Amino acid sequence: MLFTIYSKKELKEEFTHYGRFYGVPVYVNMNLEAPKIVTQNFIPEFCLDIVEAFLSLAVTTMQMMNISYEPLYKIELTKPIDK
Repeated sequence: MLFTIYSKKELKEEFTHYGRFYGVPVYVNMNLEAPKIVTQNFIPEFCLDIVEAFLSLAVTTMQMMNISYEPLYKIELTKPIDK
């Protein structure tokens, strides 16, 4: 699917914050053990795939140079989604 459109009701039920993942606007659910991240309405899903490909390359390179490297992923939370 190219992109998903979430209604206001779905946003309030499924997500807790608006945010950015390496520049890509996203909706985030921080109430899970691992945050759920999806692109915001009208942003193509493949944008996250492109970011993931670049991050994977960077992480692989770092792990080749330092075998004990543990990657961290930066999620910028911009504001909470009003309930």
